[in-house]
Amino acid sequence: MKFRRLASGVTGKVSTTQFARLPGELGGLLSRYGVISLKKIFSDVSDHSVVRYSSLLKRDVFVPDLYDWSVLEAPPSIDVEQFAESLKSEPLIEYAGPDYLSRVLETTPNDPDFSQQWHLKNTGQTGGTAGADVKATFAWDRTTGSSAIKIAILDTGVSKTHADLAANRIAGYDYIDDDADPDDTEGHGTHVAGIIAAEGDNGASTTGLMWRAAVMPVRVCGGAGCPDSAIAGGLQYAADNGAKVINMSLGGTTDDPAVKAAVDYAVGLGALVVAAAGNDGNETPFYPAAYSDVIAVCATDYKDQLASFSNRGNWVTLCAPGKDILSTAKGGGTALMSGTSMACPMVAGAAGLILSRSPSALASSVRDLLTAGADNINAQNPTLVGKLGAGRLNVLKSASNAPDVVVFSDNPNDRFVQNGYALNAFSVQISSDFAPPQVRIFLTDQFNRELGAGNTVSFTVTGQVNVAGGVQLGNISINYPLASQVKLRITLDDTVFVTTRDLVVWDFRELNVIPAGGEAAVWNGVFDPTQAGKATVRLTLKNAGRVKIQVFTTDATLVKTVADEDAGVGVRTWSWTGRSERGETLASGLYLIRIRAPGINETKKAILVK
Repeated sequence: MKFRRLASGVTGKVSTTQFARLPGELGGLLSRYGVISLKKIFSDVSDHSVVRYSSLLKRDVFVPDLYDWSVLEAPPSIDVEQFAESLKSEPLIEYAGPDYLSRVLETTPNDPDFSQQWHLKNTGQTGGTAGADVKATFAWDRTTGSSAIKIAILDTGVSKTHADLAANRIAGYDYIDDDADPDDTEGHGTHVAGIIAAEGDNGASTTGLMWRAAVMPVRVCGGAGCPDSAIAGGLQYAADNGAKVINMSLGGTTDDPAVKAAVDYAVGLGALVVAAAGNDGNETPFYPAAYSDVIAVCATDYKDQLASFSNRGNWVTLCAPGKDILSTAKGGGTALMSGTSMACPMVAGAAGLILSRSPSALASSVRDLLTAGADNINAQNPTLVGKLGAGRLNVLKSASNAPDVVVFSDNPNDRFVQNGYALNAFSVQISSDFAPPQVRIFLTDQFNRELGAGNTVSFTVTGQVNVAGGVQLGNISINYPLASQVKLRITLDDTVFVTTRDLVVWDFRELNVIPAGGEAAVWNGVFDPTQAGKATVRLTLKNAGRVKIQVFTTDATLVKTVADEDAGVGVRTWSWTGRSERGETLASGLYLIRIRAPGINETKKAILVK
């Protein structure tokens, strides 16, 4: 809701018990409607951000005043729409409406057999696990492919008469009959082609990962099998004719040097080569999938479990559905087939979707996106950890961009911070493929432990791509005596991805006056002596007497006596710069600091890092 003018002084979230302290008529209004809480939607707009963008654009920048927008928590069991209509009649309120939930958009084709293609959208229709699919319907909201992307299929050929493939099939070659007519003689290649690029949303039969593509049939297999010489020649043909992706749902356990040379040739010309991991149900390397530059694909079922027939091993790149896959058949219509031969073209089709969005992307970048976007399925396959590559293909993640930080600025821009330090203003500009993400900004130390009490920075906002604020550091040395760095960290959650970035990393330096903490503490216990770092021993002495502070290696070798003197009552500090008695900088590692003083007999740790 938006107030016509929200009284000044309202910050953060205000609950029922605090309504009476709100200025003007606001508290009475909220109480009268039984509101449970009021929360401002936007953080305060930073004048620094506006000035910075004005300077950058060399013109005045005008932004709307966001202060008056809030979200109310309505009483339970109330009709929210009627509640909003009632609020609109109030003089203080300019707008009121439900806080609607956004969702990731899906695109569903009108092909009649799509509902049987569980690998594209698994609703449990085959007795499997809902969601154990490649998330194609969500990816199609971003791209359905491009006829400019050539996908070569090295197989038994591709039917030239199938109505669901005709629009996406281009010229190819037949290395078995040595002619330019790579029609399918066995049916395997046609099934593979349909998984990649059966025309989608045309009201006929099934759909492929890519609704539009340029499928290049290269026949390298006949009734007797797939000769290595034909595979090698087919690889060269595909690469020479501009294939961006080469699918090979074939292979064997023999490492043939001619095929390896052809793979290297195709990769060298920028093609992404994808191959089936094999159907022997073992871990024996299967070629060409097992070559390091080839994406090796194993097969999963409709419960995200590895299919019993599928090979697996530490040479596998990732998995994709491969059991009972419905796709195009040689004589027309459709057929069910199983195998890593069916899983492989799903990865090839996903690569095609990525290239449809980013045609100039390098094959190595596409490979990285495919593996980074995969879903971890170790929980469904506990005995196969480390043998399923990156996990099961997720086209949505692989073909989408994770939210990220586009621009970050801070004022002041300092290298060092200390207790009491104030970062007056920072601003973050965020990119997101999906709905504006939930944004959380917070502080951690160098061990990635979140800094809590006494440190003022806590931003959690939803639906924003511009966030601004400030930071105030509290007594970190008391709560985190080993702290030598402080990080301003951001997490972005757009319901598909969670991105974490460190916006700024400060070195943490000691104060002129060390605040009193425990009776004995080592502050800045992780330090770099080559950068003027040092560990500080702080003692709170209740009685005067002798103080002895010594530094030992972990094998009890004395390397430095920091103090051996009389000291009076009060807070006293001594520093160790990481040097030995002879003044030499010691090696990186863990050191023990022995402290003996009136009422104190302790051993602390320090870590020297160079």
